[in-house]
Amino acid sequence: MRGLEEELRRGLNDSLRLPREWLEIASDPAVPGKAKVTLRLDEDVLRFFRAMGAGHLTRINGLVMEASGLKL
Repeated sequence: MRGLEEELRRGLNDSLRLPREWLEIASDPAVPGKAKVTLRLDEDVLRFFRAMGAGHLTRINGLVMEASGLKL
């Protein structure tokens, strides 16, 4: 767990702990028709995604789409 905490402080862009696809989600073209919502996340979850840098909200959206079966 300490190793992950250190990587969170430095940033996760080059981390081997993350699948490369997670970092590529942010570079996918935007999907039209997005709605602005309020979503409450655990602080550690948000810190994890923010540590990856710009595009963290797009990555979260992509993972939610994959988990719901809307994106394969």
